Amino acid sequence: MAPPKKKPRIINGITHWKCSRCKNWIPESAFAKEKRTSNGLSTACRMCQRKHAKIWRDNNKDKVRAWSKKYIETHKEVLRDRWVEWSERNEEYLSAYNAAYNIRNREIISIRNKEHAAKYPEKHLAKTAVRVALKDGQLVKPDKCEMCEANGKRLYGHHQSYEKEWWLLVVWLCAKCHKWLHARQDEQRRARETIEAKAPPLPASTPTQTQLFDTTGERPVDT
Repeated sequence: MAPPKKKPRIINGITHWKCSRCKNWIPESAFAKEKRTSNGLSTACRMCQRKHAKIWRDNNKDKVRAWSKKYIETHKEVLRDRWVEWSERNEEYLSAYNAAYNIRNREIISIRNKEHAAKYPEKHLAKTAVRVALKDGQLVKPDKCEMCEANGKRLYGHHQSYEKEWWLLVVWLCAKCHKWLHARQDEQRRARETIEAKAPPLPASTPTQTQLFDTTGERPVDT
C-alpha cells in the first residue's frame, strides 16, 4: 500500500508544508522545487537543507576540495564567462567592494604586489610604464573598447608583448574582449608548446613555431 500523500495546512491564507527535518510547518515559498515528489517540492525546507549541506561539507572537506578543483579545471571557460557577465552587471557594487577591500588589506596587497613584481618583472614594468604615461598625458584611454566598440565599460590595457619597445603599445579592451583574446592566446601557446615538444629541431631558415601561430583575428560576434 502506497504511503499517504502529504497534505498542506493553510495558515493565515498561506500554504504551509511540514519540513521533514525540523518538523515545523513552513511556507511553501521556503521549499525548493523537486520533480520527484508528489507535491513538486523538496521534503526539507531550504534552511534545513543549507544546515545539512554545511555539516556534510565540514565533515568531508577533502572530498569537497578535490571536487571543486576538478570542476574548476574542467569548466574554466564557463566560470570565466560567468564572472565577466556578473562583474559587468554589478560594476558599481564591485568597484565599491574593491575599494573597501583595498583599504582594509593595504599591507597584504602591498606584499602580494611585491611578490608578483618579483615573479613577473617584465609585466610589472610594462604596466607601470602605462600608468605613468596615462598620468603624464603621453597615453590617452579611449571611451570605448577598441575591439567591440562597446561604450561605458571598464577598459583594460592589453600588451601583445612585455618587451621594452612594446610597453606603450597597448590595445584598450573591455573585460569580455580581453578575456577572449587571452583565451585565444593561451590555446595557441599550448598548441605551440605541444608541437615544439614533439617536433625535431628546425633548420635556421625555417620559420619558428611562434611565427606560425598568428594571434590576429576577429572576435566572434555575440548573438
